[in-house]
Amino acid sequence: MNVDFNGLASKERYKLLSSFVVPRPIALVTSLGEAGVVNAAPYSFFNCFGSDPGLVILNVGDRPEDDHGGVAKDTARNAERHGFFVVNAVDAGMAERMNGCAASFPPGESEAEAVGFTLAACPGTDVPRIAEAPASFACRTHRVEAIGGNRLVLGEVLHGSFREGLVDPESWRVDPDAFTPLGRLGGAGGYTRCGDRLEMKRPSVEEARRLGSGGAPTA
Repeated sequence: MNVDFNGLASKERYKLLSSFVVPRPIALVTSLGEAGVVNAAPYSFFNCFGSDPGLVILNVGDRPEDDHGGVAKDTARNAERHGFFVVNAVDAGMAERMNGCAASFPPGESEAEAVGFTLAACPGTDVPRIAEAPASFACRTHRVEAIGGNRLVLGEVLHGSFREGLVDPESWRVDPDAFTPLGRLGGAGGYTRCGDRLEMKRPSVEEARRLGSGGAPTA
């Protein structure tokens, strides 16, 4: 089956992309509105894109009532105007309240406070982080790029706040047994608890060639 994406509607492209590009990490993004209200919204079209410097990118789609784009959501508008935002990682214990932040709250009401999240100071920015998050990354907005109905928000990570016991301060490794991230799947409400790990070391060229000849990659 071959599909020309130019012949599909935006919703049809979304169904295919969001169902095959899985699981996606979830960024619960906090940002500051003009009146100082803390906005919180989850995004799964998100990832880290570099470590020198630390970079994250999220796509904040324009409001759906404008099929031609041009109506930015609060997160993109706040990140561009204020110059900072915070990416809060989401674990399984935060699932329901994270999902609650996706509701269409009226302007002037903080989603984070409405669903019962605790706001805390975040070093590196005046934008609060979510205290319940296993990790929060203070980001400076590098740029916001509008492409069709998408707004790509590129941020440079300035500071990280981590739950006690998650990070070894000597090796900088994260304890995988202490962190069960929530991932986004396809469909209107598809999520997964990312706890089933498969560990593989990068093979040598010789080991990789054995795969092509039907052999095992290691002795």
